[in-house]
Parts: sequence; structure tokens; C-alpha cells
Amino acid sequence: MRSIFVLLVAILAIPLASCIDDTPVYRYRLKVEIDTPSGLRTGSSVIEVETAISSGLPTPGVVQTRYRGEAVEIDLDEAGTAFALLVSKQRADWAGSIMYLLAPAVASSPEDQFERRFAKMLNMRREITLPQDYSASKYQRASTGVPMFVTFEDLSDPNSVKEVNPEDLSATFGDGYSLRRITVQMTDAPVTVGIVDRLGWLPELYPGMLNGDRFQNFEQDGLASQISVGAFSTELRR
Repeated sequence: MRSIFVLLVAILAIPLASCIDDTPVYRYRLKVEIDTPSGLRTGSSVIEVETAISSGLPTPGVVQTRYRGEAVEIDLDEAGTAFALLVSKQRADWAGSIMYLLAPAVASSPEDQFERRFAKMLNMRREITLPQDYSASKYQRASTGVPMFVTFEDLSDPNSVKEVNPEDLSATFGDGYSLRRITVQMTDAPVTVGIVDRLGWLPELYPGMLNGDRFQNFEQDGLASQISVGAFSTELRR
């Protein structure tokens, strides 16, 4: 299991060292629905999250998460394929934190606030639609956000990756394409695997960037130098 800890991209897995691990592992289904000229297209992925509270130095009491899963693939036929990543533009740990962030805050002492909110989260069994107002200036809880969306001009070429604006899918895929909704829901289904069937080059590049570099490099042009294979899958070494 791996944790994403660099803005936009996952680079390495880190263990939950010196942690009080008394919270249950949970799974949720991330589903994306896109309207197209030929009808509704959907894709989903089941993600597993392990949560713990740090008990040691240097940061006791810090909530840590690690997760397993893969990005959501949405096949748009001749228009291409959209991918909803495991990270967002605001949170590198988006996939591991979204369910907890959606849980209602509780009035409680600092000592048991996390435990009570976590319990509320586990009881959220209904399907939840993420807010479609993605701007931090417009949405009070913008820290929840939505996953980052990308596509490839050529699925066989990781360097052809480009960002997709979820508020304006038609700018990338053409007229008639729009995001209907993004939902999350607790589930007991197994963790999703199989993205390498679509992106066969992922294992070759693990654990680096899509452009083949080992680490993120903001001095280079192109999105491929900013996104790692871990934003697509945590399952590449299993």
C-alpha cells in the first residue's frame, strides 16, 4: 500500500511508522459519469484506505493515511479516454482523505474528535455526489475538491498526457461532452485492478514520472514531468 505525498503526483510509498493503528480499513467506490453525444458513459474504481494516528516523534497525533487503488477510466469511444486520477490539484492525498473530509464535523474535545468523525464516516453508506463547484473561492469545503482529470493524445505515449478541465470537457473532447457527476460510496467490493491493460507502459516507468524521470521537475515543460505513475495506480508492484 502506498501514500501520495507530493502535490499532484504520487512518487513513493511511505509506511505508517510509530502509529496507533486502531481504525478499520475501509473501501469506497469512486464513480464518474460523463454525458456524450451517444449517451452516458461511466467508469469507476474501488479504493481501499488505511488510517492511523501517529504516536511518535516528530509529529504525534497526526492523522496519516495510505491507500490502494487505481484511477478511474472513462471510455469516450472515438473521443478518447478520460482518467480521474488518485490525486487532485489541491491535495496529493485526495484518494486517501476524501471520505473523511466529506464526513460531518463533530462538536467534541480534541482528544476524541477524530474518532467520532471517523465513526460518522463509516456510517455514510449512501452514494454521495461531490459538489460540482470546484473553485476554492466558491466552495466552502474546496479542500475536498475533485480528482484531477487527464487524457492522452496517444494512449501508447505517456508524454502525450494533457490536463482536462472537468468543468469544460467539450474543450478537450468536443461538443456534447460534459461531466454529469462524480460520486463516492462505501463498498465491500474488491480493490480495482487492470489499468495496465489500457496503459501498458505504467510498470516500466514505476515509480517515476510519466516522462521517464525519477523525480518531479517543475523546470521542465509538459505535464508528463509533473505526474507520476502512482497517480494512476498503487498496484504496479503487486
